[in-house]
Amino acid sequence: MQGLEQRLEYVRRARAVVQVVAQQMQKNLEQRMSALVTMALAAVFPDDPYEFKLEIVERRKKTECDVWFVRRGKAVDPMAGSGGGVKDVASFAARLAFWALDKKSRPVVIMDEPFKFLHSPEYQRNCSEMLSTLAERLGMQMIIVTDQRDIDGDLVIDISKKEERHENNSNPSGPE
Repeated sequence: MQGLEQRLEYVRRARAVVQVVAQQMQKNLEQRMSALVTMALAAVFPDDPYEFKLEIVERRKKTECDVWFVRRGKAVDPMAGSGGGVKDVASFAARLAFWALDKKSRPVVIMDEPFKFLHSPEYQRNCSEMLSTLAERLGMQMIIVTDQRDIDGDLVIDISKKEERHENNSNPSGPE
């Protein structure tokens, strides 16, 4: 019986160690994610920057994540109190941060219209600089499909559909 009690004590101690390590990893994740997303937001919106806050909390014996934008000292729910462009930039940076956590990931990310609500040409140019900074910082390549002309990168491939033009008296299906 004494051997069983000793084993139980070892298990309790091991669980306590695992919990401490998990909490430290969560804090590290909070800090790294918050810093990367905040950097991206500040790069695109330098005159009125947002700060991104990620907080991992325990509720009802489950781990949950709270996300906030802080602007002018006030916490704002991202879904209720910010424009679509801000959400696009934060979402993009958060996806890259998660991607970067997996060291086995390939260094190429492909995204379709990640900044569809970022309409200002100035913000789009800022976004291009932010993309270059993140690509270099994270050691990755990005392939982004967009119709926003002011978002560009080191290599831009313009693909456009040619419109078919027919003269009034010509047969559009070809010669008869």
